[in-house]
Amino acid sequence: MPARWTTKRWSSLPAEISNRGSSPSSPTAIFSIAYAVLVRPLPYAGAERLVFLSDQGGPIIAWPDFDDWRRRATSFDGLAGSLPDAAIVTGGQLPQRVDSRSVTANFFAVLGTSPVQGRLFGDADARPDADTTVVVSHAFAIREFGSAPAAIGRTLSMSQKVHTVIGVLPPGFHYITVADLYLLLEPQVAANYRGMQSRGNRTNLTAVGRLKAGVDVTAARAEMQNIAAALALEYPETNKGRSVTVKPLADRIVGEMAPTLTVLVTSQAALRVEPASKRGRRAVPHLPLSTKRLSRWSRISHAPKERRDNGLS
Repeated sequence: MPARWTTKRWSSLPAEISNRGSSPSSPTAIFSIAYAVLVRPLPYAGAERLVFLSDQGGPIIAWPDFDDWRRRATSFDGLAGSLPDAAIVTGGQLPQRVDSRSVTANFFAVLGTSPVQGRLFGDADARPDADTTVVVSHAFAIREFGSAPAAIGRTLSMSQKVHTVIGVLPPGFHYITVADLYLLLEPQVAANYRGMQSRGNRTNLTAVGRLKAGVDVTAARAEMQNIAAALALEYPETNKGRSVTVKPLADRIVGEMAPTLTVLVTSQAALRVEPASKRGRRAVPHLPLSTKRLSRWSRISHAPKERRDNGLS
């Protein structure tokens, strides 16, 4: 993805593209963004094996359900949870609100992400007696500490606790939304933050999984739906009628933007058509992107929810 877009939330891209529509270079900008979002592979190792999991009744999960999913599922090399948040960092001249994401200790391992400096979370960091740690974005390290190496070992005060910076992520790293701070989720669950220990309390938690070799999305979806059905029998008061959505992570990331991008690419292509009288032959629009790929994303996004969740080919 072009570097200038990595500091913006994915959800703001359609508006950004529309704002560029009046500039002389807008066709090039739109095609570049559409390529980055719809065609270029996700910036994770083995991204084709990553899937997004959520409650079929909505995009969020109860922590006890997630805990049961990862203990019972056999389709994944790893299943990680995360939720978007914001942190108030104190200790400077003024408190500052910073976009953050709370993640399970295996989150970066599931994504296949490596740090550019220091290390990322491990199981030992999630132990109750472990020091409080934080992983920061490359942009945050540069902005606050001057360089990635200088960030390691520094401390940030949040929620009346001192967090030690243990790692810096690669430039431009993001997961669905951009965050500057990554905090561990397990200590929050242990403290029953936002009532997360309750099966009836669904926070903004979602899950990402890495499929085992030889396991496809269809098989993983079937297993997860069986697990959800079992949980519905075990906990009817909170889980009756609930199921699990499993889809490729790429579909989750671009699905909401595909219709807008498809329309913008098509309209800009039409604007680039020269009148036939000037060209001396039938005007042909210039389409640098795969229209088949764009059409597929558009059909996925416009299809009824049950068809999207079951995969549209």
